[in-house]
Amino acid sequence: MGLMPRPAIPVGRGNWALELNYSASNNFQASDEVQRYLERRGGPRRPLDEADVKAVLTGIDGNRYLIDGEFGLFDLGIHYGLSERLSISARASYLSYGGGYLDGTIFDFHDTFGFGQAGREFLAPDHFQIILAQDNRALVLLDRPTAGGFTDPLFTVTYTFPGPADGWRFAVEAGVKPPLADADTLLSTGSVDLGAQLIAQRQWRAHGVVVNLAWVLPGEFEEAEAFDPPDPPSLNVAYGYRFSGRVRGIAQVFFSENIFREVNDSDLSELEFQLSAGVKIDAIGARLGLGITENLFNFDNTPDFAVHLSYSILFD
Repeated sequence: MGLMPRPAIPVGRGNWALELNYSASNNFQASDEVQRYLERRGGPRRPLDEADVKAVLTGIDGNRYLIDGEFGLFDLGIHYGLSERLSISARASYLSYGGGYLDGTIFDFHDTFGFGQAGREFLAPDHFQIILAQDNRALVLLDRPTAGGFTDPLFTVTYTFPGPADGWRFAVEAGVKPPLADADTLLSTGSVDLGAQLIAQRQWRAHGVVVNLAWVLPGEFEEAEAFDPPDPPSLNVAYGYRFSGRVRGIAQVFFSENIFREVNDSDLSELEFQLSAGVKIDAIGARLGLGITENLFNFDNTPDFAVHLSYSILFD
């Protein structure tokens, strides 16, 4: 379950809004122990096989994880205003698992500017593989669990407080995610997730700030016994600047304790920082968005690169 950052602006009684979002994220993360194993293995670039998994699970002590793949998310959200301050929303998402068509670009970029590959140079590109191991429990995927499918739907209710107070507007959102999708292919946790977020927004003539503080309480993760779903809070701060009547630039910082903190005590479980930049363009009756996300500060615990496209429209 993920509560998307949103402004503290009510939809309005009897109005409804439609959102379409697409995000693609390339992710490569390996613990120091697994990276050293890949270095010792050497040879040409090739994917992990059963012998490699056995060597990692039985021959390495401490942190053992490898995440190598690409994730795509197509998201459809519908919002309806029950009153001037209260609205409800339903969100459906399609999640795809892929090997990584951005692998080559990222590899060449790291190589050109002298950034470390963190073990990427020993594995074949365009493969989806995951190892998460803790004590005697492990989640191992030598291939993607599915090409893609619909995840659990998300239902939310949002209340915007009367205001503004000293120029600030405030809202609170609560959500529930019922387990309706397929847990066997990792499209669902297989349990009910609950979440809430607080929203604060301040708008000046050309500048604006939106702050989202979210917390999710997940249930049990039925298919992945390597770790229990964690519940770290997350903070998202977005700054917008209006260049003209129709064009706005956006810079956004997201940070949270990494969701894999229950698996190990390493770079992967430290605070996660991500920096995004993008543009919003008001078209006829709609708003278009384009953004990119890069990891920040700790390059070992966040996705390498992500791109986002959005389309939204308000009907009144």
